[in-house]
Amino acid sequence: MQYEEELLSRAEVQKLLTEMLGQFADYCTRHGLRYYLVGGTLLGAVRHKGFIPWDDDVDVGMPRSDYERFLDLTAKEPVNPDYEIVSAKDGTLSAPFAQLVHKRTRIERPTSKCIQEEYQVLKLFLDIFPQDGWPQSRKESEKVVKWAGFLRFMSIESKAKPGRGTTILRAILKTPVVLVAKLIGSKRILRALDHYARRYDYDTSAYVGAITYGIYGIGERCPRAEVTKFAQVQFEGETYQAPGCWDSYLTGIYGDYRILPPEEKRVNHGLKVWVMPIKEDESDENAD
Repeated sequence: MQYEEELLSRAEVQKLLTEMLGQFADYCTRHGLRYYLVGGTLLGAVRHKGFIPWDDDVDVGMPRSDYERFLDLTAKEPVNPDYEIVSAKDGTLSAPFAQLVHKRTRIERPTSKCIQEEYQVLKLFLDIFPQDGWPQSRKESEKVVKWAGFLRFMSIESKAKPGRGTTILRAILKTPVVLVAKLIGSKRILRALDHYARRYDYDTSAYVGAITYGIYGIGERCPRAEVTKFAQVQFEGETYQAPGCWDSYLTGIYGDYRILPPEEKRVNHGLKVWVMPIKEDESDENAD
């Protein structure tokens, strides 16, 4: 019998991601690991009690010590036989965080045409962002935003295909930067970013948030005492942890987050996702 992969609708992609999130959360609960919804997933939970209707990914944050322990644990005890962890730490992900990926899926994404093949992970993913301590001073925090942003930019350029860009002019202008970034090397840049993000300990800092992938800048920075008074939010019929200061966090990164954006700004990753059905013999093994 031949088993053909199936192209999923957005609703089916969201359902698969919901299953992945549920199993991730259960794993964290079993092992006493802290996590909380962040970014668009938290926004979806608060505003829609589930996915933002047009969204196609899931974002969670983990305090640095829990994040590191999670990576160590999953190397020995996977979340699920169908899932695996890829991360910058073990060199399997060329981005400054980790992903839980579904091994029986295949994706196509628009950004692939600009990224070298060896840096791509083309499986359906759940993003896991380490959360680190931030300086107490806003001025120092702004320096963090600039330097981490620069390292993130160089990391992206180190993976780019030379001479490729959204426009011919952009491709020409960024070529020297791409060549310098490649000379330094993706892994070296990621190590520098990771080392920089760890300067302040999560559990003793007055402020915490994402640094390695803090794409919302200073809006990522929240008082630790408020974050760690974890709240419970509904997401696709299940309950998950959220930062205690979810309202100020969402306001800091999105502004008036309760207002839907105009149609032209309702964008996602543009993923096309295929899944390979479970074969009968594999189904029997799982049942055993």
